[in-house]
Amino acid sequence: MKKYVICIAFVLTILPIAAQQITEHWIDVDKGRLYCQTIGKGEPLLFIHGGPGLNQSYLIPAFETLAKKYMLIFYDQRSSGKSALSVKATMNFETFADDIDSIRKYFVLEKINIISHSWGSLVAINYAAVYPKNINTLILLNPVPANTSFTNQMNTLSIQRTSSFDSLERARIIQTEDFKSGKSNAILQLMKLSFKLNFCDTSSLGKLKLELPENYAAAALSYEGWMKDMKNYDVSPQLKRIQCPVFILYGACDIIPVEAAVQIQNLIPNSDIKIYADAGHFCFIEQNRRSIKDIQRFLQSVSKR
Repeated sequence: MKKYVICIAFVLTILPIAAQQITEHWIDVDKGRLYCQTIGKGEPLLFIHGGPGLNQSYLIPAFETLAKKYMLIFYDQRSSGKSALSVKATMNFETFADDIDSIRKYFVLEKINIISHSWGSLVAINYAAVYPKNINTLILLNPVPANTSFTNQMNTLSIQRTSSFDSLERARIIQTEDFKSGKSNAILQLMKLSFKLNFCDTSSLGKLKLELPENYAAAALSYEGWMKDMKNYDVSPQLKRIQCPVFILYGACDIIPVEAAVQIQNLIPNSDIKIYADAGHFCFIEQNRRSIKDIQRFLQSVSKR
């Protein structure tokens, strides 16, 4: 009898998550159209994926438990996921910041809470600097460095972590017909081989639920538009202008040095950082429960101010 009670309790615990309805949205923006999904009800949280060129697919499984208390807003950036392809001229931080504000207006929100990952943090940082009155809180998950000063260090660490097997596997994938013809499945294999270097426990790589659209190779052509903004980039001035409370979560096994995350934290006036020794670039996957708790704790502390 006790086993049945435990089983029923477990089902009741997971039921609210499983029963959450996902709603699709198409949001028209300047010279583009963004694909968006929402889950749950409550205070809105907008998620910004990494890239350029990834999409919301890998974030949803990691954060869906938050839908019990919040409305989660996931979107694909221009030329990413299911969003419409965009021309190179629109691939820049200014346009992407305007896109985020278009999402805010679409959902009729006075202010938004943003959770960004990796390269997506650059997009979030620029938004917070350009639209300071429209953002309530900002959470940066293993953000890329604020500038290019850590590039050589990251490249060296990446080489050191690449095994002989990984090098051979990379060469094999590149020589396949699927990769040469731009098949998304082959591109994803190569991506995951690279992501493997950023995990503390490489067995956790299987928990990364990333999907790529069939038109990924074609969409990637527009990413060349980022070359202007990303060449010798430095968002230090923008970091100093951020007014909202900021929380940084960083996994120390990342090839991005911990000094880069600390530098960002030091440049933002109202910010805090938490470092996980046993997680990497995808800290919210390797340490999911702890990440969720720390994110909720931060959001709740801000609401009490």
